[in-house]
Amino acid sequence: MKAEEIQKINDDIVDNDDYKNMHKIFDKYFRNKPTFDDLEKASYAYHFRNRDDIHAHSFYDNLKSLNLDYADNSKKFLHEKCEWCCQSRIQIRWGDNPKCGSRPKEANGSIAETLKDEETSYFALLERGKDDIPAMVKRKFGGTVSAEALFYCQTTLGYEPDIVSGIMDIDIEKMMPQYEVLMNEHRGKS
Repeated sequence: MKAEEIQKINDDIVDNDDYKNMHKIFDKYFRNKPTFDDLEKASYAYHFRNRDDIHAHSFYDNLKSLNLDYADNSKKFLHEKCEWCCQSRIQIRWGDNPKCGSRPKEANGSIAETLKDEETSYFALLERGKDDIPAMVKRKFGGTVSAEALFYCQTTLGYEPDIVSGIMDIDIEKMMPQYEVLMNEHRGKS
């Protein structure tokens, strides 16, 4: 379908001034390449992180927290830098390239890639645990798994009680109340 045919259909469906003004705005900003580029730069500079856009910047401050009536706050807003590429909003708005070129991989990756990376990390942890946990339990706790051993594995080595239970092939249910007491004490200290 040609643009003229689409325009005629739209004009036939809606015949009011507001709708026609929207078309004028659309034509002015989106079909005009220099104006669209200018709009794109402003969009990247003044809007906050959009996880769906792989070129979006990430700024710490929120517009609501800034009172732009005061000159010092508007300066702070305009000179705020993207946490990834370190360009200020002014550089993004008036520079040649408004897109963030330093966005981290996980922000760009798909959900499937993220899940795959998480699974890979988890299985690597399990593989390390097959050697680390029995050796540590033998060395530090005389080969006996206790609530203290579970606590040590969690806080020092990063192995949760379920992982220790699976690798050591033991039932940890009776140890869990004491483990929880140790964890709550630890949380209270930190």
